[in-house]
Amino acid sequence: MLIRVIADIVIFFSILYTPFWLTLLALIGAAFYFRSYYELIGGGILIDMLYGTPLVKFFDVSFITTIITVSLYFIIDRIKQNIR
Repeated sequence: MLIRVIADIVIFFSILYTPFWLTLLALIGAAFYFRSYYELIGGGILIDMLYGTPLVKFFDVSFITTIITVSLYFIIDRIKQNIR
């Protein structure tokens, strides 16, 4: 439990101070390490709220990272079920 809280704090500061791709790598690593890591979706929402802009090539959708993290959550969950 303490490790999860420390990981959440580190990822929160990673969202604020590092590039988004480094934060996504940290979120993916934590999603593989912890059982049901819903913070992955919360991190995607927070990244989009802070840095997201609508892109014309994605039909003016500004929540691209949220869509990516939700799909990554389900993919990682499926991979973990197959591995264990």
